[in-house]
Amino acid sequence: MSDAYGFLAPFYQIISRLVFGGDLIYANQAFLEGVEGKKLLIIGGGDGEAYRDFEGNVEGEYWELSPRITQLAKRNLKASGLKIQTGSWPSTGKFDRAY
Repeated sequence: MSDAYGFLAPFYQIISRLVFGGDLIYANQAFLEGVEGKKLLIIGGGDGEAYRDFEGNVEGEYWELSPRITQLAKRNLKASGLKIQTGSWPSTGKFDRAY
């Protein structure tokens, strides 16, 4: 799989904060209240920084196109209970919430 965004991986948070400040993380977290015990689908969540606080409280799938960004997400979300995948979401599965 081609990694069109992989070159950004080392600078992902720097660029995100430079362009959006804290607003992108705030926007990603805005609808997360009450997700404990829910099965989530997150598509294009970047490096997972906005979802670090999950720590095993949720389950579901996390999809990202870039293998290098996926590696960052795996590190940031290792305690989350999410199954982190690389590639396009195959449009299958049952979820309580999607982001």
